[in-house]
Amino acid sequence: MPGPPQRQPGAAYRPGWSYHRDMADMVTLRLSPETLARARAAAEREGMTLSDWMDRAARREARRDSARAHEEWLAANPEVRDELDGFDRLADTLESGWSDLSDAA
Repeated sequence: MPGPPQRQPGAAYRPGWSYHRDMADMVTLRLSPETLARARAAAEREGMTLSDWMDRAARREARRDSARAHEEWLAANPEVRDELDGFDRLADTLESGWSDLSDAA
Protein backbone atom coordinates (compact mmCIF):
# COMPACT_ATOMS: atom_id res chain seq x y z
CA MET A 1 0.00 0.00 0.00
CA PRO A 2 1.48 3.38 -0.98
CA GLY A 3 2.29 5.92 1.70
CA PRO A 4 1.04 9.49 1.86
CA PRO A 5 1.84 11.65 -1.17
CA GLN A 6 5.10 13.56 -1.13
CA ARG A 7 4.89 17.34 -0.91
CA GLN A 8 7.27 20.24 -1.08
CA PRO A 9 8.59 21.51 2.28
CA GLY A 10 6.18 24.09 3.69
CA ALA A 11 3.36 23.14 1.31
CA ALA A 12 0.00 22.33 2.83
CA TYR A 13 -1.22 18.77 2.59
CA ARG A 14 -4.65 18.47 1.00
CA PRO A 15 -5.90 14.89 0.89
CA GLY A 16 -7.95 13.91 -2.13
CA TRP A 17 -10.82 12.74 0.03
CA SER A 18 -11.23 16.02 1.89
CA TYR A 19 -14.64 17.68 1.79
CA HIS A 20 -12.73 20.94 1.16
CA ARG A 21 -11.73 19.68 -2.29
CA ASP A 22 -14.61 21.44 -4.06
CA MET A 23 -14.56 24.55 -1.92
CA ALA A 24 -13.02 27.86 -2.88
CA ASP A 25 -9.53 28.78 -1.76
CA MET A 26 -9.32 30.42 1.63
CA VAL A 27 -7.57 33.79 1.70
CA THR A 28 -6.86 36.40 4.33
CA LEU A 29 -7.93 39.96 3.56
CA ARG A 30 -7.10 43.16 5.40
CA LEU A 31 -9.98 45.63 5.27
CA SER A 32 -10.45 48.92 7.04
CA PRO A 33 -13.05 48.78 9.81
CA GLU A 34 -15.35 51.04 7.74
CA THR A 35 -15.06 48.87 4.63
CA LEU A 36 -15.65 45.70 6.61
CA ALA A 37 -18.71 47.18 8.32
CA ARG A 38 -20.16 48.27 4.98
CA ALA A 39 -19.48 44.88 3.40
CA ARG A 40 -21.08 43.04 6.32
CA ALA A 41 -24.14 45.31 6.21
CA ALA A 42 -24.50 44.85 2.44
CA ALA A 43 -24.16 41.07 2.75
CA GLU A 44 -26.77 40.97 5.49
CA ARG A 45 -29.18 43.16 3.48
CA GLU A 46 -28.89 40.75 0.57
CA GLY A 47 -29.16 37.63 2.72
CA MET A 48 -25.65 36.49 1.83
CA THR A 49 -22.66 35.40 3.82
CA LEU A 50 -19.81 37.87 3.90
CA SER A 51 -17.68 35.38 1.92
CA ASP A 52 -20.31 35.04 -0.81
CA TRP A 53 -20.80 38.80 -0.98
CA MET A 54 -17.04 39.44 -1.23
CA ASP A 55 -16.72 36.73 -3.91
CA ARG A 56 -19.49 38.34 -5.94
CA ALA A 57 -17.97 41.82 -5.50
CA ALA A 58 -14.56 40.56 -6.65
CA ARG A 59 -16.06 38.82 -9.70
CA ARG A 60 -18.00 41.97 -10.61
CA GLU A 61 -14.87 44.11 -10.39
CA ALA A 62 -12.90 41.61 -12.46
CA ARG A 63 -15.60 41.77 -15.17
CA ARG A 64 -15.58 45.58 -15.05
CA ASP A 65 -11.81 45.58 -15.40
CA SER A 66 -12.04 43.23 -18.39
CA ALA A 67 -14.68 45.45 -19.99
CA ARG A 68 -12.49 48.53 -19.49
CA ALA A 69 -9.53 46.74 -21.08
CA HIS A 70 -11.74 45.65 -23.99
CA GLU A 71 -12.98 49.22 -24.52
CA GLU A 72 -9.39 50.51 -24.45
CA TRP A 73 -8.43 47.90 -27.05
CA LEU A 74 -11.36 48.85 -29.26
CA ALA A 75 -10.41 52.52 -28.96
CA ALA A 76 -6.89 51.64 -30.13
CA ASN A 77 -8.34 49.58 -33.02
CA PRO A 78 -11.12 51.75 -34.51
CA GLU A 79 -11.42 49.57 -37.62
CA VAL A 80 -12.62 46.70 -35.41
CA ARG A 81 -15.13 49.00 -33.67
CA ASP A 82 -16.43 50.09 -37.11
CA GLU A 83 -16.82 46.46 -38.18
CA LEU A 84 -18.70 45.56 -35.00
CA ASP A 85 -20.97 48.59 -35.42
CA GLY A 86 -21.67 47.42 -38.96
CA PHE A 87 -22.70 43.98 -37.71
CA ASP A 88 -25.01 45.64 -35.15
CA ARG A 89 -26.66 47.71 -37.88
CA LEU A 90 -27.09 44.61 -40.05
CA ALA A 91 -28.63 42.67 -37.15
CA ASP A 92 -31.02 45.56 -36.44
CA THR A 93 -32.08 45.53 -40.10
CA LEU A 94 -32.63 41.78 -40.15
CA GLU A 95 -34.50 41.76 -36.84
CA SER A 96 -36.87 44.55 -37.92
CA GLY A 97 -38.84 42.08 -40.06
CA TRP A 98 -39.27 39.53 -37.26
CA SER A 99 -42.36 39.32 -35.13
CA ASP A 100 -42.83 38.12 -31.61
CA LEU A 101 -44.05 34.53 -31.94
CA SER A 102 -45.06 34.22 -28.29
CA ASP A 103 -48.58 35.50 -29.11
CA ALA A 104 -49.00 33.18 -32.12
CA ALA A 105 -50.34 30.22 -30.15
